[in-house]
Amino acid sequence: MIVTIIIIILMTGGCLSRFYLKNSLLDSFVQLMASIIGVLVAFTYYEPVAALVINKGFIVQSAHGWCLFIIYAITTVIVAVICDQIVGSNIDLGNGAKIAAAIVCGLLVGLMASGVLIASFGMDPPSVMSYNRFDETIILKNPKKPIIPVDSLVTGLYAWMADGAMGSKKKFSLYHTDLLDQIHINRHRTKEGAALVAGKGTISIPRNGVKIVDYDGQAITMARVKIKNSKIPNGGATDKKGNIAITPGQFRLVCQKKRPDGSFSGDIKVLYPVTYRVATKNKFHKKVSDLGELIALERNSFVNKMAPVDLTFEVPSGITARYLQFRNNVMIEVPGPATEEELKENDPFAKNG
Repeated sequence: MIVTIIIIILMTGGCLSRFYLKNSLLDSFVQLMASIIGVLVAFTYYEPVAALVINKGFIVQSAHGWCLFIIYAITTVIVAVICDQIVGSNIDLGNGAKIAAAIVCGLLVGLMASGVLIASFGMDPPSVMSYNRFDETIILKNPKKPIIPVDSLVTGLYAWMADGAMGSKKKFSLYHTDLLDQIHINRHRTKEGAALVAGKGTISIPRNGVKIVDYDGQAITMARVKIKNSKIPNGGATDKKGNIAITPGQFRLVCQKKRPDGSFSGDIKVLYPVTYRVATKNKFHKKVSDLGELIALERNSFVNKMAPVDLTFEVPSGITARYLQFRNNVMIEVPGPATEEELKENDPFAKNG
């Protein structure tokens, strides 16, 4: 956390100093707008660009972080240069206005730049450059934050622009609800082999692979998830040594209220597994006491290069499971629960594979 605070102070102080000493009123405003556009472009395109990098097998675990900050930096510089050339003339409203603009704009640009950088560090494996949002045991209700939560600032700014002012069908709040919690939970056991990303075809849910069951008197949603045993650039989840390690926290169930016409609306709720079972190895489900618990998928975990893992989620009444997310970059649709008749015909939960 100390390094994070130092980064915020240095970047914000540097921007303030430069704006105060070098910028005119118009320069300060243009560079602020350029930084805002840089945030918008970076968070919009870092995932598809990172996917190209991952498919090539380059900096696989750090692809998201590197792409996020590089896109932000390049976009900000290009937009600032173009706007400076277009505007051309200088507007002088006096030294007081110049100083006020330099302080306000320099402060905001410094906070945004440090926020993007710290968010990008959070997408990488843990290092001295990043802070840990959670302790050894993950407690969702009490995440740690920097004194000035600049990473929350930029993700909140982008969520507002993407979901509201510049809305689209693919809402950021749907695909990345609580993004900072997501990336920090996913990297919790990186040093022990739990990778941050996976290939796009890594997980799948077979036909009739979702059902509602009674667990200790409570109706819960069970999903049979199959994990592909191949290298990440080839659409799987194995590391360089051919091993797969996962944690319960790397699975997130995205839920929302479903209307009678089949569309979704209302608040988005993210749920984590309450129990899990590697079907080929364990007869009974194990209760999740720590979302960062390491689960090693060994050779005997796979059938036809797929490891069947059963996950259970406590889905409150009134909302429906919509997507299942895995690690930082994989997201699939969750089919509706199978009926008793469908399960009698084909029940994947009754099989080990």
